[in-house]
Amino acid sequence: MVSGDMEFASGGLWVRDHGLPVGHRARVRILARDVSLARAPMTGTSILNTLPAVVVDSVDDTHPALTPVKLLVGESPLLARLTRRSAHALELNPGQWVYVQIKAVALIGRGGEPDLYSR
Repeated sequence: MVSGDMEFASGGLWVRDHGLPVGHRARVRILARDVSLARAPMTGTSILNTLPAVVVDSVDDTHPALTPVKLLVGESPLLARLTRRSAHALELNPGQWVYVQIKAVALIGRGGEPDLYSR
């Protein structure tokens, strides 16, 4: 399969080609567990999708060791699920700029179900 970029108002994501025509509108699903955060851009990593984001809020989770972090990538909302230890070490605050590292993207182009995962 061929790879390509899926462009959106706030940037772009690398995805594997699944045969949709150029310009076709599609949705992506990014699971919170597939998002990590960094305070500075990372180099020398296998993660191909890195975008700047702003922390909106972090909230309590039903699991005592996890913290969901609400983010905005431009105008697009995104959720990261971090360990409380990692969230504390990053000293996250609303309004803070971070870099999201997205490990997997599900591209939803047909029938509402994920067509493909890009890692």
